[in-house]
Amino acid sequence: MSLKTYYLSSKNIKQNAIEAIQNLPIDSAKPYEIKLSEPKRTKAQNDRMWATLTDLSKQVMWQGSRYDKEDWKDLITVLNKQVNGGAQRSADRISGATIDAKQQNTLDAQTTKKDVKTILVDNDCAPVTAPDSLINRMRQYKD
Repeated sequence: MSLKTYYLSSKNIKQNAIEAIQNLPIDSAKPYEIKLSEPKRTKAQNDRMWATLTDLSKQVMWQGSRYDKEDWKDLITVLNKQVNGGAQRSADRISGATIDAKQQNTLDAQTTKKDVKTILVDNDCAPVTAPDSLINRMRQYKD
């Protein structure tokens, strides 16, 4: 069974979620896990975020590499954490990267903090246009 997400916005959807749970097999060796949570963002915010990440994946060549939308989400999440005072955790040399490369990546990340802080709010896309300085920097790495 694939991952299912239900946004409880109507009685119909609520009933569909209940029926989906009732139709699950019971297996004590490999039980299903059911999680209930409030959404981290609205569906509109989520759709906009993934549309932006898809655009980045199709349009931007970053330092000679093209990234898929999931990679862009990971990179932006790390940058957002750094902007908000968090530190990126990593295992030295696990990917073969040298300390110098990591330091350069840190410097590159620091130069984008202002732009990232402008377009991201609480790990969501803000309703603002990306600054020209960020767009110009991204164009440097275009094909």
